[in-house]
Amino acid sequence: MAFGPSIPLQYDMGDGFALVKEVESLIEQSIIMMTLTIPGERVMEPNYGVGLSQFLFENFTQATFSNIDAKIREQAGQYMPGVSIDRITFAEDQDSNVLLLKVFYSIPSLGINSSATITQNAQNNSSY
Repeated sequence: MAFGPSIPLQYDMGDGFALVKEVESLIEQSIIMMTLTIPGERVMEPNYGVGLSQFLFENFTQATFSNIDAKIREQAGQYMPGVSIDRITFAEDQDSNVLLLKVFYSIPSLGINSSATITQNAQNNSSY
C-alpha cells in the first residue's frame, strides 16, 4: 500500500516512481512541503504554506524565529490537525543566508514521535 509519490520525484524500477509507503514518511514529507510552500503558490489553497524562503533576507533574530515557529504551528493546526508540533529548533549561517530548522512532531493517536529537517538557502535550493 502506498500513500503517494515521494517528493522529489524519483524513478523506481518496481513502482515507476518512488512511493511513500509509511505514515511517518508521509507526515514528514507533508511538513516539509507545508514549510517550503509560499502562501498563494498552491492551487485552490491560497493560504496554505509557511514560505520559509521569504524569511531568508531578514535578520536572523529571535523575533524572526518566533514568527516562523508561529507560522508553522498555525499551518499544522489548520492543515494537519492530527499532528502535534512539539518543538522547532533553528540554526543559521548569516554570511551565506542559509536557514536550517528541525521540526519535532508527534502523532499521539499512532504513537509516533519524529522530526523533519529542512534547509533553505538564498539560491532557492531546499534540502530535507
